[in-house]
Amino acid sequence: AIAVQALTGLPPHLLPTDTLTGAPRWRDRVTVNPELAAILDRLLHPDWRHRFRSAPEVLQTLAGKTPPPELPRRRWLPVVVSVGTIGMVVGVYAGLPFGNENPSSEMPPPVLSDPPPSETLICRVTTAVVRDPDPPLNVRAGPAVTEPIVGTLANGTLLFVGDRQDGWLQITAPLQGWVAGNRVAKSCNEKEQRLTLSATPLPLRDRFLGPGVHRYRFAITAPQVLHLVNRGDDLEVFVYGPTGSLLGQSQRLPPQSQRSITLQVPGPHTLELNSHFRGYAYDFTARLQPVSPNQ
Repeated sequence: AIAVQALTGLPPHLLPTDTLTGAPRWRDRVTVNPELAAILDRLLHPDWRHRFRSAPEVLQTLAGKTPPPELPRRRWLPVVVSVGTIGMVVGVYAGLPFGNENPSSEMPPPVLSDPPPSETLICRVTTAVVRDPDPPLNVRAGPAVTEPIVGTLANGTLLFVGDRQDGWLQITAPLQGWVAGNRVAKSCNEKEQRLTLSATPLPLRDRFLGPGVHRYRFAITAPQVLHLVNRGDDLEVFVYGPTGSLLGQSQRLPPQSQRSITLQVPGPHTLELNSHFRGYAYDFTARLQPVSPNQ
């Protein structure tokens, strides 16, 4: 993301997206080495299964080597490639020296892990915000560029989405018609995600664009202490127990604060965040810890 922003001047989330893959479209804005472009595309792919599995694999690709084969019955951990690795990628094609250039140096083995600790079950988009690189955004009578234009919208306009078709969004307000999906910013207004929580903090970050609710579901088999750490702005989290009842009051977390909630009853639980009809981003972590004998 940092490399693409350095090349284009825009962060990836403000760039148009490919209607087929959902990845940011940036190649038409700059002229770069095709091999570098392919590496950056893979680093930014929205599906972690198509990204590099580790930083060593990026370096092996740069060296022109075939990545190591995937081991049977194991899954690779989706690894966030560090800023340093991205800098090395750009440095190679810019002719800049970096790191250890000894070709005999051994690469560390790739990191293996269990399947990802989260799974998205529901993602419904009901609102979007105009982010057209060539404003204003055209609103058309149908989902095709051959359809007549029925109006235009300025960047920053909140749209209410009704349907989607072939990369186009049908909007119901402030105008009725169709807009290109790669010229708007959107996120899940209604999201449901299943988590596998452990003693390791699991990052949970997303954003609301307009009204919506995000639910993170997890299960416990014995009493546990749930630890929440807010890494973003003011946040309100609701915790629901196995019967669907709210456990105590909502958990209000100021920036850089934390809360601990004891969960006594085994079974499914839910963390819920509401948009309160406003847009905002959130960033917090959740982890579980067994209840100590003194609790």
